[in-house]
Amino acid sequence: MTHAVFRFYEELNDFLPPERRKVAFDHPLDRRAAVKDVIERSRQRDDRAPGAPPASGGG
Repeated sequence: MTHAVFRFYEELNDFLPPERRKVAFDHPLDRRAAVKDVIERSRQRDDRAPGAPPASGGG
């Protein structure tokens, strides 16, 4: 399976679970997925920043 390495900076970390903030992490990719969709699936619904829109993509 194809994968990508992500590392988020500054305020974008607010949308990630604590273990993925300010560190690089591997994430499996569906070759047909848009980058936006992959990023949205990498976060957890119950750990959103206040006022953040719901996670999409079934993740």
